[in-house]
Amino acid sequence: MRLRNISESLEEVRSFIRTLLGRVGKEHVSTGEIVRLIHVMTPILTHDPILGSEIYDILYGFVERSEDTTTFGSGSVMNLQSNRKQDYSSARYGAMVKYSALLEKDPVLAARTAVRAANEEVQQDAL
Repeated sequence: MRLRNISESLEEVRSFIRTLLGRVGKEHVSTGEIVRLIHVMTPILTHDPILGSEIYDILYGFVERSEDTTTFGSGSVMNLQSNRKQDYSSARYGAMVKYSALLEKDPVLAARTAVRAANEEVQQDAL
């Protein structure tokens, strides 16, 4: 499914993304799924800010503690390594960078989403 054509099949895209979100944090699921989802956050936030808000809720409501090694890239010259915790941290950062699209589309929803995300961060830091 190409998420770049989000406006053409919004219900199908919503279903697909919610399936992905249901997989967040599962041990057998590649962290690349959420990282790739963040790459297409801007059109999601533009066409369906409520779904975008759900992505933030899931992403900021989950804490990855595993430092199991992950790889990205398939080049024979340079294969890069990371770990699950770093991948989720990177996804959070990417989502934060794209936040302005939500703020422009629906400022009230954006503010509520930011408050929920901040509350999650505070609770997680307290643990």
